[in-house]
Amino acid sequence: MIRSFDIADNAAWATYTGVSTSNSNRSYLLNLKTMESTLISDPYSERLSKLNLGDVKDWSFKSSFGDVVEGRYYLPPDFNPDRKYPLIVYYYGGGPAPHREHLKVHTRYMFTQHRIMWFTLCSRAVLQATGRSFLHAT
Repeated sequence: MIRSFDIADNAAWATYTGVSTSNSNRSYLLNLKTMESTLISDPYSERLSKLNLGDVKDWSFKSSFGDVVEGRYYLPPDFNPDRKYPLIVYYYGGGPAPHREHLKVHTRYMFTQHRIMWFTLCSRAVLQATGRSFLHAT
């Protein structure tokens, strides 16, 4: 997901940063003539390269209010569906917190390394359910 994108007036280059489920903030330089990107910064690559990453899966359901509630769960690398695992549910309801984004990818996988599942509830669900008792929706 692209987090920021900047182009100077009459420039041949642009810069952007992005994240994914398997990496933290990365910075790129984009040649606007060739549309080729070059990675210029990946500050957490060494730390993340030491982790054995498990699968990441999207999850959703439709609440009794008709809102689609979305989330994503992170499985331990050696996940066995016949086994029970502890689960941490991460929910941040205060809107975007980009200054902490660089920690999230690393934190999720640190727990999965210890056979703990991690679930992140999308905070958009709260915004969609404004004025309703979201916690009591079924």
